[in-house]
Amino acid sequence: MSFSDALDNKKIIISINKDDLKNLKFGTKANPIPVFRVVEDLPDSISKNRGSENGWNVDITENQFKYNVEQYLTYIMPKEEFHERFEKK
Repeated sequence: MSFSDALDNKKIIISINKDDLKNLKFGTKANPIPVFRVVEDLPDSISKNRGSENGWNVDITENQFKYNVEQYLTYIMPKEEFHERFEKK
């Protein structure tokens, strides 16, 4: 089962950089918007800690999320943009 198959007919919540969403350089098949986190949007009556009993657990850990953000800041975001956003003024 592929990751996209695991998401079929499921509501999900994703974490992305909102500036990338507005950036016309992103959003194509060749240059997709980086996704940092995918969490299945479950009703409150269902445990948020689902395991693999339903075939796939799309939730990622906090460590995976931090790793994804580090990779984005290191390898995807241009250095000039990083300095513009995060250097003290």
